[in-house]
Amino acid sequence: MTAKKSQGQTSILGHRAKRLRRNETDAERKLWMHLRDRQMNGCKFRRQQPMGDRYIVDLVASLILLVAMIGAILLAKKEIVGFKKE
Repeated sequence: MTAKKSQGQTSILGHRAKRLRRNETDAERKLWMHLRDRQMNGCKFRRQQPMGDRYIVDLVASLILLVAMIGAILLAKKEIVGFKKE
């Protein structure tokens, strides 16, 4: 059972994602330096993002519906990840 979060309150998963961003590996740091600030064809990437209520993905580019998990297996079905194309 999950409790609703009030405005300004960060979920436990959100706190974990923040900790992962602060403790990135050398490989993640090097990759991020090439993806940040819209350097890849103007596409905005976010790192260590909670997806749903169970997963934290390493990199997300929502414009092109790309999710990357560095060093792990990714289940790339939209309905599993919960993406909505807007």
